[in-house]
This record gives sequence, C-alpha cells and structure tokens, in this order.
Amino acid sequence: MSKGNRQHFYGTLEKGLKVLSLFDQKHSSLSLKDVTEMTGINKSTAFNIVNTMVELGFLSKVEQTKQIKVGPRGIILSHNLMSGHYAMKVVQKFISYTSARHKLSIYAVILENRTLISQFVGEAFDYFDIISAPLEKLGYCTALGKALLAYLPETDRDDIIKDLEFEKRTERTIMNRHDLIADLDRTKNKGYAVNNEEYLQGIISIAAPFFNLRENRPIGAVCFDFSTREYSLQRAEQDYVTILFKLARDISESIPS
Repeated sequence: MSKGNRQHFYGTLEKGLKVLSLFDQKHSSLSLKDVTEMTGINKSTAFNIVNTMVELGFLSKVEQTKQIKVGPRGIILSHNLMSGHYAMKVVQKFISYTSARHKLSIYAVILENRTLISQFVGEAFDYFDIISAPLEKLGYCTALGKALLAYLPETDRDDIIKDLEFEKRTERTIMNRHDLIADLDRTKNKGYAVNNEEYLQGIISIAAPFFNLRENRPIGAVCFDFSTREYSLQRAEQDYVTILFKLARDISESIPS
C-alpha cells in the first residue's frame, strides 16, 4: 500500500483482522503466545485485541486453559460474508440442484487471488472438508486444483508451479513438476481434470473449471467425488463428464463478467 493510501489506514483494525484470520482448520485453538508469534504483534497489543474480540463475541476463551477459539459472532460473521458473496450464491444454486438430481457428492471452489474458497453439497467425505486453502497446496494432488491450474494464464501457472512443495499423500500423488505439467496439458486437452486416488486412497474425482467469460479466465471449479468401492475412474468419466461440463457451463454463463 502506498503512503498516500495509508493516510486513512487504521493499523489497529488491520491487527485485529490479522488475529481473526489466524483461525482455520489447522488452528482452531490458539494461545496468546501463538497469536503473538504468528502475527508479530507485541504481547500487550495482542492481549488487548484478543480481550476486545472476546468481549464482542468474535472470539472466545477457555478459562481453564486460556486457549482462544472462534466465538459465536465470528462464526455468524463468516457465514454472512460467505452467503453475501454473489458468485457463491450462483454456485450454490447450481451445485445443490445437480447434487439432488443426480445424487452426487459435489465440491465447488471460488478462486480468490491464489486462495480456494470451498462449498460442498452431498454426501460428506471427511478427507476433503476445506473452508479455504492456497492453490499451491491443492494444485498438484486434487482434481479441483488441477482443473484451475491448467487453465490459468501460462505465466500465472508457471509462477505457482515453481513454488510448489510436493507432499506424498498416496502412492499415486504427483511428485515433480514435469509430471504435473504433463497432467495439466492432458487436463486442458480433455477439458476436465481427474484425481485418481492422488489425494486420498479410495477416492477418485473429476473436475472442470468455470470462467469469467469476458476475460476467459477461470474463477472457480466444480468437482464430483466417488468412492472406488462403487466406481472406477473410467466409469465415473463415462457416466458423469457430460453432467460436469453442463454444470460448469451453466455457472460460467450465470456469473456476470
């Protein structure tokens, strides 16, 4: 941010939002020490910010352990912000309809900068219940991530790939940039991505991006998940790719460019 823009910039609010943003799936509970170390905010300021948020209900504190958690107003705020996101409303409408009609487990993500914000409809699988995650974490090992990465402008794609840290989740996880780029090329040629037990053993997925049609840029993706006890990847592709394409197309055409 430039100095001119900082004239009306409220630093204390920035610090408060920084504290609130610490809480995610991996950090559902934090100590005051955790807060100061993760934010770089001094202990006195962090203490005042946390106590203010506890008083307002955005955070809560366990008296016995002094651990800090998200409070009821924090949960409500998160829900309201997600509900008010126009693209989310459009996506929710289409994935709910498609899930009910075809009895499918469907994930959808909105791409905001390099962060994936997710929605889920259908029979839940515990393995992939994210609220938000960096594209770098999912771009090589999930159908959703690969569907988006394949269609990003080449300079953006290459910038993300060079920073990837590959983590072996199953025996089938892609573990190097050469294999990932080859997979992304196949994805773009087919129009959809596959996850052949690369994120979790026993789960396969197919995913397709949806676009800002004016810019022809991916802004999210939809994904169908299947258990290998019920489907092979070949059968999932054969039976559901047409439905997947229609869902992605309907969303693209319904989100204003």
